[in-house]
Amino acid sequence: MARKNKKSAKPIKIMTLDTETRGLFGEVFRVGLYDGNRCRKTNSFKEIQTYIKQYTTDFDVHIFIHNLDFDIAKIAKDILPAADLKDSIFINNVVTVFKSSPNVASTTEENEIVSMPITFHDSSKIVMGTLKKLCKDFGVDERKAKIDLKDYILQCGWALDINGNPTDNPDEYDDRMSQGNFFERVDPWDAVLNEYLQNDCIALYEIIAKVVELAGIPLSEFIKCPTAASLAMKVFQYNHPDDYETAISTPYALTNWGQFLEDFIRKGYYGGRTEVFIPFMDKGFHYDINSLYPYVMKTYEIPHGKPRHHKFKKAENIFRYWYNTKQGAGFLECDIHIPHDIFIPPLPHRMFGKLCFPVGNLTGVWTFEEVELALKYGAIIKKVHQCIYFEKKSFIFHDYITYFEEMKISSGGAKKAFAKIMQNSLYGKFGMQRVRQTILPISEKEKCEEKEYPYIELFNPIYGDDFIEAAIPSTARYIQPHIAAYVTSLARIELYNGLMRQLEKDGFVYYCDTDSMVTNINMDDVMVDENVYGKWKLEGTLDEGIFLQPKTYYEKYDTGETVMKFKGIPSGFIKQLNPDVYTDILNRLKEQQKRIENGEKISKEEAYYPIITAEDNERKREKFATMLKMPKDKFIDFDMAREVKKGILLTGMQKRKMDYINNTSTPHVVGDF
Repeated sequence: MARKNKKSAKPIKIMTLDTETRGLFGEVFRVGLYDGNRCRKTNSFKEIQTYIKQYTTDFDVHIFIHNLDFDIAKIAKDILPAADLKDSIFINNVVTVFKSSPNVASTTEENEIVSMPITFHDSSKIVMGTLKKLCKDFGVDERKAKIDLKDYILQCGWALDINGNPTDNPDEYDDRMSQGNFFERVDPWDAVLNEYLQNDCIALYEIIAKVVELAGIPLSEFIKCPTAASLAMKVFQYNHPDDYETAISTPYALTNWGQFLEDFIRKGYYGGRTEVFIPFMDKGFHYDINSLYPYVMKTYEIPHGKPRHHKFKKAENIFRYWYNTKQGAGFLECDIHIPHDIFIPPLPHRMFGKLCFPVGNLTGVWTFEEVELALKYGAIIKKVHQCIYFEKKSFIFHDYITYFEEMKISSGGAKKAFAKIMQNSLYGKFGMQRVRQTILPISEKEKCEEKEYPYIELFNPIYGDDFIEAAIPSTARYIQPHIAAYVTSLARIELYNGLMRQLEKDGFVYYCDTDSMVTNINMDDVMVDENVYGKWKLEGTLDEGIFLQPKTYYEKYDTGETVMKFKGIPSGFIKQLNPDVYTDILNRLKEQQKRIENGEKISKEEAYYPIITAEDNERKREKFATMLKMPKDKFIDFDMAREVKKGILLTGMQKRKMDYINNTSTPHVVGDF
């Protein structure tokens, strides 16, 4: 996989690399590197680095690692001293692209001497999921796919049960505990280990090669895409250039007007709706909307172009004009009253540090469409402050989504997986935050001072030099927050219409999460079709459901299958939970509610329900960038661990006023203007 890169005048060489370590905090004891033809395996990264450097003479080398943040920390001593921080990318403190410039130089056709860096990419940010799942999704040849080590671990006598006790019973085998034991004990030269390592490297290479092929963009452009969202944007730009130009036509330049426009619209940019309405359910149904965001992007016109700003009476008249004609689109800032008798209110509102949907008197910014929805259910606009109005709107994403919809429906394996990634990743890129914390070499300090960008100076002993972290605004034209705000708004409306339809039929809604709901009665047949975008799909019939908080719930299906979610708890640990813990928490919530109603105080110890305790010995690695920025007097190495303690605060403020005793809830009430 090699093509020309104009900047370097060298063919691009894609490789994949994987490391095996003695547990989460142990040292690297085996490294694999696959170049598309041969897989080299050594006992250290320093040895494999010698092979990599040989390629830099003739190639612009790009190495993909699945979960780069973990591996880069393990090889930091070998690679960090030669780091090119300016062209490395850190997203939310996680290294996504890492450039290293070894002592290698090359000459271009014009005899210009240039440095040939090695660039590491995190493949898990482009194709998300475990390598095992990706092998299945992308149809990797079984001979090259990730090996299941279970039989071999049992054969070696290294199997452990869920409590970490040795077992030879396959039914008691715990994958997480057993694999951890295997990598702690296995010999670096073990044949199965080396086949496992080699298959991982080859499988990842094949997945990346398929993604490059399906993307249909030059390899020189593909390597500029650190995430699935950036790849989707690049594919949109290349394959639908006219739609792309339309999408980026709103002028958010770094001007006073542009900043005002962006700040105003971001007030009306809310996320998905996730709420508990009724905590306990004894019979019901779980429904999902098929491809909600792609459906909205395909079906609805999206505003674009240069908007206008209006205040007071003029803004009110603009909204009325839109309300009657549906010409254009926009965002309205207003005072609005939501009736107190609505069980599920329509408008999002930020309060208590959460996204709530209250009743009462609200002041905020919403899309015209969401304000119209509120009016439909009895809301009254008390005062209009201002609005942003777009005269133009069109089906910007119709062709893009239709293309990948057809690919997803008509194919399987790699094409289907890629189509899903491309459809779901695009819209969020338009809503990207403009100012991001960026790690830069100390040489950029003067430039930051000139432009008055806030920064702090840092030092890492392994890097061996000072560097800075600065707040740098992006000038990317694709940052168009009104697009992301409109897509999420229209998606909430679709969800809301489904919720309200169930209530109109005298049904109950127990829980919703962005594109799903749990209800006690079947949805209308006309609304259900598992193969049509925007329709609802019955995920299953429930015998029982316990909904404690958003993204924290237990479901038992009539098939006997159970689903357990617990926000903030690692998935591997959730699998070990006894389902009775959800019942226990619900009973505790009822008990504490009764005590509070009787005027009793709840102590801090009683208010907290621990899930992961110190006795569980759960540890978590710090992110690479977190350790990179650690003060030098506290820095030890990149394998620093912290103890994980997780639980649920029983007395914490919820998105609704919960009544656990009577198994219901009511919306929060916002006071008078």
